[in-house]
Amino acid sequence: MGEVDTPFDEVARRAGVGIGTLYRHFLSRDALIEAVYRAELDRLAEAAPILATQHPPVEALRAWMRLFVD
Repeated sequence: MGEVDTPFDEVARRAGVGIGTLYRHFLSRDALIEAVYRAELDRLAEAAPILATQHPPVEALRAWMRLFVD
């Protein structure tokens, strides 16, 4: 079974919350996946200018790409 196929009650258990809490915040599996995806995109977008000020361009791009792959 792939991670996307994990039952909602298992997701809640791994997150350390009750199933009701999970459903209160995410009405469906699609809503949960979208929220995770958006959070990851936000993390990548926020990292770009920070990395650009801390490293030369090529190193900043490498560091950003490592974040993307992770």
